[in-house]
This record gives sequence, C-alpha cells and structure tokens, in this order.
Amino acid sequence: MAAEKALEKMRSDISALPLDLHCSEEDDLIHLELQIATKEKHVLLPDGVRCFVRAITVPNERGYDVGRLLCGSDTELAMGAVPLGDVTRWLGIRLLDEATKVELTFTLGARLVGVPEGRDAAVLRAHIANVGNFFRYLSLLLGTLGEGSFLESDTGGEGQWLRRLGEGNTSLLEPMVRALSLESGELEEIGRLIERLEDPDGGETIVPKEFLALWQSFKPLVTSKRGRR
Repeated sequence: MAAEKALEKMRSDISALPLDLHCSEEDDLIHLELQIATKEKHVLLPDGVRCFVRAITVPNERGYDVGRLLCGSDTELAMGAVPLGDVTRWLGIRLLDEATKVELTFTLGARLVGVPEGRDAAVLRAHIANVGNFFRYLSLLLGTLGEGSFLESDTGGEGQWLRRLGEGNTSLLEPMVRALSLESGELEEIGRLIERLEDPDGGETIVPKEFLALWQSFKPLVTSKRGRR
C-alpha cells in the first residue's frame, strides 16, 4: 500500500535524526523540551502526513505535533512537565496519513540532557515498584519490535508474568532478539534499568529471577556490540 510505504520511509528518516530531550527542574516536576541536535538534518513531512510524539511513560495517546520541529521551522518542542519518575529517553512516535487513516507507531531514543544527578535511580525504583510495572515498562520499550506488544493485558498479576517466562513464551524473546540484531539501543536501556533497580542496601531487586536468567544470555552480546561501536 502506498501510504504504508510512505510512512515507513518517514520512519527511517525520522529515526536518523539526532534528538535531544532537555530536562529542566521546577518544584517537583521536570519540564521536557525536544530538540534536534544538529541544524544539518531535517525531515519534511509529505502533504497530509502528520507526526506526533510523546514520552512513552506519559498516557497521551495523541501526543504533540512535531512537524514544525522536524522540518526546521521550530527549534524546540515543549512536551509538558512530568514527575522525575516518568522521565525517559524513549519517545513514542505516531505517524498518520490523514487521507487513508493509516498509522505507524514506533519508539525512538533521544539523548537526555539535564536530568538531575543522583535522583533518578531512587525515583525509578519507587516508580517501578513491582513485577507488573517492570514488565509494563518492557512492553512500552519493546512493543513495536515484535508483533505488537507482548503485554496483552494490564490486568495480569505477577503470576502471569512468571508463568509466561516459565513456559518459554516467545513474545518477549522475539523483540529482544530483534533489538539485538538492529542494535537500536533498547537492550542497553534494559541493562541500565536492571542496574538502577538494584537495591543499594543489598536487598532483592524486583526484577524476576527468571528474567535475570534470560538477560544473562543477552548481556555479553550487548556488551560486545557496544564495544565495537
């Protein structure tokens, strides 16, 4: 379909942009501002195609219209203010062809600039306080790398996640393998997440042992690929 091919081309062009997500602290909130890190690269959307962006931790289905930033008409895009625990470098991108209503969604990593030092890990541990939230975060991060999201329901408890891992369900494995082959950064983010969720006092992490065992198969490969860059 022509519309789908056009959106895929836009996805490729947008993914090549170096994006910076600037963070500024005010009271208990972090204001987010998206910028393109260079003046040399821009993306002009075709007529009738719109692009929206949001932080993946923010439940804003519409997102912010990023068209003027992409083409260089604007130098920054204000994306509202969020609690520190909701700050993430991962953006949800939605492309829409208005004539056909065809949509394409994907995640894209930006460089975080200005995050308060020393506070994010503690807040993250409080925010992702249980197994369910951990898997929801992975779902947001890896959902577009497989056949949709591997998180089929928001109602599953801890037992559901562990059963799916124990049964060798491929819905989590497949997007992780694809992320490894694409070297798109999601697995490095997972590695950092695991480290930041460790209890500094030596207590148990909320990351399930079954997932940590799976991660041990990926960790050496992620480290190796990072070292070759």
